Amino acid sequence: MTSILHTIAAKSDQLNAEDLIGGDRTIRVTAVRVNATEDQPVWIQFEGDNGKPFKPCKTMRRLLIRVWGDDSAAYVGRSMTLYLDPEVKYGGMKVGGIRISQLSHMEAPQSFFLTETRGRKKQHTVTPLAAPQGQQMPAEPTAEEINAVLHDAEKAAKRGKAAFTTWWNSEKVKANDNWARKVINGLLPGTEIKLDALQKMAVQADLAAAEDDDAVTEDDPFSTAENAA
Repeated sequence: MTSILHTIAAKSDQLNAEDLIGGDRTIRVTAVRVNATEDQPVWIQFEGDNGKPFKPCKTMRRLLIRVWGDDSAAYVGRSMTLYLDPEVKYGGMKVGGIRISQLSHMEAPQSFFLTETRGRKKQHTVTPLAAPQGQQMPAEPTAEEINAVLHDAEKAAKRGKAAFTTWWNSEKVKANDNWARKVINGLLPGTEIKLDALQKMAVQADLAAAEDDDAVTEDDPFSTAENAA
């Protein structure tokens, strides 16, 4: 069988309803961009998006917040199933739109009456997304695990850039698919970007060390030798 689905893909910078004509699509979130100044303020990037992120409409953003909460950083690593709803209207016409039918990281089906258009609400039901057979959904790090990684990172950064770089490239940090690095970069649920702050901490530690090296004390033999000369 030679599929022709790719020949009808919309030429666009985002995932479109037409891209789901061939069937539902389950995606795994890799990043979320939020820009309140845009008409579509939330861009959900996912594995294999080919530069075409999912930009959920306001109704679907409300659904995501109801189930996953409003912290978009927590969405990374989670999965959802998208489908084409032919009943979605725009300008009074049925044009179809993308809707969410399943979400990972939820225990039971949930239904909500969400605003579709001004003065009109519609019931939306979302069900738990089970992991594919033989696989498990990525586990969310516990608070204790996150704190342990951050403690080690700060301890290394306080010793300077060289010490932090050594820690960053250690086998412990790179183990389990760079799990610790993902915590520092805010790429796992419950985490936020810490790398910039840690790098600044390391630079400050190096500057402080340099100032200590330049300081002259009464017990410095080299200082005494220079003065004697």
